[in-house]
Amino acid sequence: MKKLFVSLFVVHFSIAFSQNSDNNIASIITEIYKSYSEEEEKELDFDSFMEELMILSENPVNLNKATRSDFSGMVFLSENQIENLLSYIYFSEGLVNLYELQLVEGLDMTDINRMLPFVTLGEKKNKKDFPNMYEMVKYARSELLFRLDFYPQLKQGYIATPEKQSVYQGENFYNYLKYQYDCKKMIQAGFTTEKDPGEMMFGEKIHGYDFTSGYVQLSSVGVLDKIVLGDFKATFGQGLVIRQGGSCTSGAGLSNLIQINQGFRKYSSVGEYDFFRGIAGSVSLKNLNLHAFISYKMVDGNYDNHILKSLLVNGYHRTSSELENKHNVTNFTTGASVTYANKNSVLGFTCLYNQYGDSILPDIKPYSLFKASTSDNIFSGINYRFRTGKFNVFGELAMNKYGNIASLNGFTFIPVSGITMGGLFRYYNRAYDNPFASAFSKGSQVSNETGFFSGLEIETIRKIKISLQSDLFQFPWLKYGIDFPSLGEEYRIKLVYTPAVGTSININFKFRKKDDADNIEIYHTQQPILSSSASFRIQFQQLAGPCEFSSNFELKTTDKYGQLTGTAFWQNISFYKIKFPLKIDLRWMIFDIPEYQNRIYAYENDLLHAFSIPAFYGKGTRLYALFKYSLTEKLDFYLKLAETIYADGRLTIGSGYDVIQGNRKTDIKLLFRWKIPHF
Repeated sequence: MKKLFVSLFVVHFSIAFSQNSDNNIASIITEIYKSYSEEEEKELDFDSFMEELMILSENPVNLNKATRSDFSGMVFLSENQIENLLSYIYFSEGLVNLYELQLVEGLDMTDINRMLPFVTLGEKKNKKDFPNMYEMVKYARSELLFRLDFYPQLKQGYIATPEKQSVYQGENFYNYLKYQYDCKKMIQAGFTTEKDPGEMMFGEKIHGYDFTSGYVQLSSVGVLDKIVLGDFKATFGQGLVIRQGGSCTSGAGLSNLIQINQGFRKYSSVGEYDFFRGIAGSVSLKNLNLHAFISYKMVDGNYDNHILKSLLVNGYHRTSSELENKHNVTNFTTGASVTYANKNSVLGFTCLYNQYGDSILPDIKPYSLFKASTSDNIFSGINYRFRTGKFNVFGELAMNKYGNIASLNGFTFIPVSGITMGGLFRYYNRAYDNPFASAFSKGSQVSNETGFFSGLEIETIRKIKISLQSDLFQFPWLKYGIDFPSLGEEYRIKLVYTPAVGTSININFKFRKKDDADNIEIYHTQQPILSSSASFRIQFQQLAGPCEFSSNFELKTTDKYGQLTGTAFWQNISFYKIKFPLKIDLRWMIFDIPEYQNRIYAYENDLLHAFSIPAFYGKGTRLYALFKYSLTEKLDFYLKLAETIYADGRLTIGSGYDVIQGNRKTDIKLLFRWKIPHF
């Protein structure tokens, strides 16, 4: 019977396979990332996201030999989907071929298409065969990337006058150089050097790159599962003690509700803050996993009269004041995690000690009264996951050294095939001030928040997937800009219709209502005011031979002092033909959005290892063309030309030192990638 089902799906599924060639993996990863970040109106660490999945595609998971941990890199799969897949493989005594994935409960064509580049049915090599010197040269993959961005319109910070020098002390371009080496995922090494626009690279004295990062990561070395030297990231539990590289987002739906990607990962991004620098190691003893690390690095701090007021995390060193704040605070961090895991349960304990060179003493404001003002702190937490029947329950309880807690508890439930339900309750104390925490939240930090998220996903109707979500949240203490406790609620409806392979219609509706503040200047006080926003977006995608078309329309209304309505329409056209060395992505966008508070976010394809979600407001047009040309099998060239033209009468764009004159803003981005041959 199984062979009959397989034969029925072969023709249909072969078409999907043809769309997932190795040359198109970057597009698949971009689509996965978009589902995580676009609706959240913020950027996650796309650089690390892209790199990890690219490496996974070159070292795919052997499904018939896979364990639960092998799926940790496939962040687009839910805990239930992984369990159903493992169960199907076990009871069917292995997959005959990849077409059978359509028979796994809970996997639709979208999930399967995302999986295809990262899985195989090939033989699994012995993990104990650590590469020898010959294999480290012969079977390794390494590449060198060089990126250069130009900005034709000069910003105010670069303009010098006879009376004074320019505020920005460096050159008006962005540049990085990155090298990466990988041998069977067992030996990985690399370095990254980068300068931001305005940072000095050339001068009377050679300054060079502003930021340099490097790592060496070894896997399956003796008793060690993994050891990382240099720069790395860490994630344990549900993120209340430590999670680096993004948080759980409601835009990703129930599949991202339970955090399962655990442990240490090399750091190769260009961000200058959210990583550790030192040594980390992991050991597995049957069902017990042990992790430990030590980190020491310099971070940026803002001093006033020799008092540390705040830490700076943007990584900019363009002006004299920014240079004075560069790497003037020491940061020592150490931590450990112990996890016990079996087939149906996980129980873990994580502890973290963090110390800065000075105590942080910010100016006393009502909203920051409960911020920690000491130089060190201890954070510890217990996390769990438990599966029984059709239920998955999970959570974490964390505490700092003063006894202030943060708690997160949730569940997912599949009553019948094709229906998934889930909920998550969170309580973050106003004095839980952990700079390394990143978990499900509506605020910018895991602090001062209580809320309940619930979701329902329905796939019982053929070719249609419906997602319903609600989130009720409260900020019990004051927030920046709001001098009173506040409430909010958010609702989402998402419908995906796939009438045929290569064709999809996505409809998204989001409504948010929350308390806001109306400043009364004459009395120097605030009064509560209710603000709301609603957005409706529809996207139509169609594959037609070597071309992909995507039409998008969004309407967004906000109501605070009066109703504002903004609209945007954008058309994407992508051309890519297998064995043809040129790929082209084009976009034409028009927008009419009255105010910044009503801004609309629209993701853009970008260079390799890059991603952007710009915000649009005003009235104007956005155009871009992205080219990828393979000069040879080993050498790729990327070029992006983009321009925004405003038609609302404005004479300047931007603010502060970033103001440019005129109504046009142009970006030119170049990237060279050399896949270095090994002999």
